[in-house]
Amino acid sequence: MKFFPLVEFPCLGIKVENAFTGKRYPESGEVVAIIDTGYEGFLMLPEDIFTQLEFSKLSMSERTLLMPDGRILKTKGTYGFVIVNDYRVDGFIETSEIGEVILGLEFLSNFRITFDFCLKRLEIDTC
Repeated sequence: MKFFPLVEFPCLGIKVENAFTGKRYPESGEVVAIIDTGYEGFLMLPEDIFTQLEFSKLSMSERTLLMPDGRILKTKGTYGFVIVNDYRVDGFIETSEIGEVILGLEFLSNFRITFDFCLKRLEIDTC
């Protein structure tokens, strides 16, 4: 079980790994990922991080997402790992014209997550 402080929005410290190249982001520490329960996917990365991890060298798939404001967003992606709490979860990691690291429902389905807005913290544990 690990606790994370809540700021303005629910977020979680994670690492992202390309198992085929051995590249990890960040190389040390964690990156803050926004938890978005409206995003049905696994993980969305900004293009610069996706490229730095060399995911674009792997076999890619394309998807089309409908955004809450009605916009259509084209993404490309492949499979990789997210590490949280020393627990590795594999899933489809995609990228598009976004500026944040976003965790979606597919990732969250592997965990029990409790938001305590009174104490301003998030508790995460495996199912």
